[in-house]
Amino acid sequence: MARSVLIVDDHPGFRAQARALLAAAGYAVVGEAADGESGVRVARDLSPDVVLLDVQLPDITGFEVVRLVHGEPDPPAIVLISSRDACDYGSRIGRSGACGFIPKAELSARTLAAVLGHLRVEVTDDTRADLSEIPPIAVNPRRARRHRSPASHSRPESGRRGRSRSGGRLCS
Repeated sequence: MARSVLIVDDHPGFRAQARALLAAAGYAVVGEAADGESGVRVARDLSPDVVLLDVQLPDITGFEVVRLVHGEPDPPAIVLISSRDACDYGSRIGRSGACGFIPKAELSARTLAAVLGHLRVEVTDDTRADLSEIPPIAVNPRRARRHRSPASHSRPESGRRGRSRSGGRLCS
């Protein structure tokens, strides 16, 4: 049975792309919302398995949406997304209660599966290229296993610049 997903993002173009990508990979996108308040309402009404949630919404932050949705009985898994890097939010992602974080540019069925703590995704001819390797993601270690791309294993431990071992941009 396909996992049901609610997409909460204020950009209609991104919602359409995410819907198409996730549906092609076998996820059932059951709804969309353009702001935080409607995202909370739709999450209550539809009870999805997963909420893909933008951090920066026009009315309330994604962090506030996580708090409100997690106050409900049997809350869904929430994955935060943003066009910004995870390090821009500091420790707020880990403290939020969300399963993890995926930069919008790196969203794929494979990264969503990795954040949700499983890597079994049905691969079809249409999704084979999308699922060929795990892009770097930031994962809340309390909620899911940490995954690294193979390229991150060869980076030297000291004097690194650019990306951290978990794949996210290093912040100084």
